[in-house]
Amino acid sequence: MLHERKLADEMLLKKDTTQNWKIVQQRNRMMEFQPHISANDLHKIKCPVLVMSTDRDIIREEHTFYIYRNIVKANLCILTGETHYVTKNNPDIFNAIVEKYLDENFNGEELRQ
Repeated sequence: MLHERKLADEMLLKKDTTQNWKIVQQRNRMMEFQPHISANDLHKIKCPVLVMSTDRDIIREEHTFYIYRNIVKANLCILTGETHYVTKNNPDIFNAIVEKYLDENFNGEELRQ
């Protein structure tokens, strides 16, 4: 992520046009420096939320846990052996988890008390 952003920075300085380096730079900066959501704003979310990530994700673990810990009715799902691209590489497992979450009643708030 950091390497890709720095490469994009360099290519933009060189005015390289082999790909859209501005998009590469923005995408990697977002993954590197987000979230910019305050805990106060996350506390305003009152509906159940499924926060999903993977154990090989490019999104930093602390960002995922920050979001999860600050939404009262959040459930957390960490997919093992998967990457950020699980929706493309293993859509069956991703869709099965989302479907299960949507079909069942929210459980978990009692674990946070």
